[in-house]
Amino acid sequence: MKMKKVVLILIMICGLTINAQKEELENLGKKIEETLANGNTEFINSIYDVKEMGDRFLLKKTKSKKIKSFNKSFYSGFSSSFDFGALIKSEIENDATYQFLKLIEEDGDHYLLFRLYGQGVNYHKHLLKKDNGNYKIIDTYIYITGEYLSDTFKSIYMGALLSQGILSNSSTNKSIMSDLMKMNEIKVFLNRGEVDKAKKAYESISSSSKEKKIFKLTGIRLAGEVSNEAYTKAITDYEKSFPNDISLYLISMDKLILNEKYDETIVVLDKLNAALNGDPFLDYMKGNVYLLKKDLEKAETLFKKVTNIYPDFMDAYDSLLSIYIEKDNLKEAISILDTFVKDFELPKEILFETLKQNYPEFSKKEEVINWSNQ
Repeated sequence: MKMKKVVLILIMICGLTINAQKEELENLGKKIEETLANGNTEFINSIYDVKEMGDRFLLKKTKSKKIKSFNKSFYSGFSSSFDFGALIKSEIENDATYQFLKLIEEDGDHYLLFRLYGQGVNYHKHLLKKDNGNYKIIDTYIYITGEYLSDTFKSIYMGALLSQGILSNSSTNKSIMSDLMKMNEIKVFLNRGEVDKAKKAYESISSSSKEKKIFKLTGIRLAGEVSNEAYTKAITDYEKSFPNDISLYLISMDKLILNEKYDETIVVLDKLNAALNGDPFLDYMKGNVYLLKKDLEKAETLFKKVTNIYPDFMDAYDSLLSIYIEKDNLKEAISILDTFVKDFELPKEILFETLKQNYPEFSKKEEVINWSNQ
């Protein structure tokens, strides 16, 4: 009987410890979101352990004095220039949001999942490690690139080692270095709109490198600029190699929408939602797809769900307004306009001018004119 009591007490203590840890980590995520929203980058930078991340890609187990010397120089430049907070701040200054979603536990490790929403949607999964009683971020998985930041820096690091002849110049190493340099060239060409040059550079990459995720993602981006057929083929190839990879869902949505493949876009959004184990914000994106499909009823239902969960997200109200104007539902449309004035403190005069520009016929209705004059 005493043994059962001891076991019960131990279980209760264990449960309390787990709950306390969960609360601590969730509060950490909330603080990151809050401080960045206020323009403060110091907090996230203070808990980002750059040394730990460097150790994840630097060649540490080596007797080579050249590599050790190079590591010191490379790390000095890397650590002094790495500023994750500034990267997110620049996005927020361009009207993006960076929201903490949830705490994730995988294989004994803890992660903080964030959504970055601006020109598009992306997700960051911050890997945590406890150091001297405090949790630190030691790496970040970037969903749209399909790799950790440490992997991205490792590619740069290995390329620099090879280019300086510090690693052995075997044919394999030469090929890897050449392919990494070509991939960077491709990105430059695409940013300049020089698709033919990008295509030629990609075709010259070795077949072994083209099987790697980062090269396939670059290939998809290139294919999207070449033709719909090439784009579809590249996505199909990627899907076979990396089934249900989240990066695929993120990069394919814009192209599907541009090609008016709305049903396929909804399927991709559902897959993304399942892979994330649920993100209610995706209902907003799905609502916009239904809006493009002219399915106003489904779009309205989804936008209402979003406003209930995210009452401060003005874009969802704006989408609802467009639906009510389309349906000539004056009562609900004016209710949304009142919300803009009361909750978002938008001047009625500016709202009415915007209505006249975007919805001229609606702005001429007697009820709307009366609303503007109240």
